Amino acid sequence: MEIIQTDDVAKLLKVCKRTVQNNAKDGIFPPKVCMRYGRKYFFDRDALLEWLFSGQAQAVGMGV
Repeated sequence: MEIIQTDDVAKLLKVCKRTVQNNAKDGIFPPKVCMRYGRKYFFDRDALLEWLFSGQAQAVGMGV
């Protein structure tokens, strides 16, 4: 398991950091992918990639 931050997710998805933050705040990412600690969001890179390529992300408009 590799933990990455919002900046890294934004680069991976080729979107702005604010988009990732808003999607995390709105609960777009499943709990196994995104965790919040204080004001910051942290992501499990492997779970994120698995979620993105499973097709579930396509349903909420986060497809790559």
